[in-house]
Amino acid sequence: MRPFKRRLERAGQEIQRYAEYDFLVVNDDVERAGREIQAITGGRSVSSQLFERGAHAKILESFGG
Repeated sequence: MRPFKRRLERAGQEIQRYAEYDFLVVNDDVERAGREIQAITGGRSVSSQLFERGAHAKILESFGG
């Protein structure tokens, strides 16, 4: 199996378990994603904002969930 296909399959499995993670960063806007990662590594929580925006629902849907 090609590495890219394996990674997509694993991503599908990971996104099904999104609620188990402490943070969710959607990499559809590189500038925003970078700021969110900086906030996470700086100790400020952004995960609740992301869940409230419904970002996880869009990702789940894209993986057929």
